[in-house]
Amino acid sequence: MKSTALATYINHKLRLYQYGIPLASAIVISLLTAAILLLVRITFDQATLKNITPHISTLVETQDRPELVRLIRSIAEERKSEITLIRHGKVMVSSKDLSSFDREYEKPEALFDFNGIQISSKNILSQRSVLRPNGPAKESTYMQNRT
Repeated sequence: MKSTALATYINHKLRLYQYGIPLASAIVISLLTAAILLLVRITFDQATLKNITPHISTLVETQDRPELVRLIRSIAEERKSEITLIRHGKVMVSSKDLSSFDREYEKPEALFDFNGIQISSKNILSQRSVLRPNGPAKESTYMQNRT
């Protein structure tokens, strides 16, 4: 039987708590920080979508595709995101690829879906309906894809 001092024994038994609690708290704090930053980013994307919706709905109604491309590309470059305008299930305008116009829109698979915000392994997809009350464009959707 080996004799040890009380302080050594207590230190040995509490070693798990000595390292485990700071590690667990660091993980919890980092996850909370990441969730808050993600929420802020999504909220800002939604606010941007809400603010430019009237401009986009007007351009959709007038069928001014070159102006839509210019507007969407400038916003996408500023926000460092990809923006796609979908009408009747087809891509009307995209900031990423000009050749995708009038093709069927293929929505990425979402891992998490919450109130119009979809999160996948590669991106965050925010979407907003571009409707003007009593306006002729009834099924246009504006999507912002943050990678």
